[in-house]
Amino acid sequence: MPGNNTAGIAPRDDDPSPRSGRVASTERGAYYAGMDTQLRHDTYDALALFSGGLDSILAVKVVQSQGLKVLALHFVSPFYGKPELISYWWQTFGIEVLPVPLGDEYIQGVVLAPKRGYGKYVNPCVDCHAHMVRRAVELLPEYGAKFIISGEVLGQRPMSQRKDALDAVVKDAEAKGLLVRPLCAHHMEPTAPEQSGLLDRSRLKNFRGRGRKEQMALAREYGIGADDIPTPAGGCLLTMAQPSARYLKL
Repeated sequence: MPGNNTAGIAPRDDDPSPRSGRVASTERGAYYAGMDTQLRHDTYDALALFSGGLDSILAVKVVQSQGLKVLALHFVSPFYGKPELISYWWQTFGIEVLPVPLGDEYIQGVVLAPKRGYGKYVNPCVDCHAHMVRRAVELLPEYGAKFIISGEVLGQRPMSQRKDALDAVVKDAEAKGLLVRPLCAHHMEPTAPEQSGLLDRSRLKNFRGRGRKEQMALAREYGIGADDIPTPAGGCLLTMAQPSARYLKL
């Protein structure tokens, strides 16, 4: 896969373009059709929850900047996910991305019966995020990874990014000490990789609230061009009024 470096990010010796390495597990089936799914490495230091939004991109880059190998997991459900952009993300941001489909267990256990309830519409954001974290925890041994990354920023979203909601995700996913939030780490308790020295906590960020100035500045620092910065709007149909109304009728 060519690395056209459209975001102005300088090529690196550890460029993760999938020129070599093992092919990702075939259990993900149809989402691999037509994709080059070869991974550069056999093992990784961290797995990242990756939506393709700016915060998820920056969270990966913050950890990569410490010389650690990150594999980004892009969860795909009937309500969100853009697996067609995986090649773009690899080429533009230097991030290895793996699609992970969510099936019936997700629909039945999260969408239809959320433990933590719904948001404004039929969006079970806290339960959904916990489900993805739990799935990432299950995948840690497969990729030899030691911890998980999420791009959440404390206080950015009124339901799912309150401190109690962030703590609920860790509890429900049984991910205590494993989930690192690089963009707001200094507002959270130190995690296992920070305590062990695998991650330098002093180089993690202390972002908080709904402003975007700090994220935009960090994007510039990483050489991400203005044209490649994703819009901040979410992509989940469950958070939108018209699709939610249709689902409620079903």
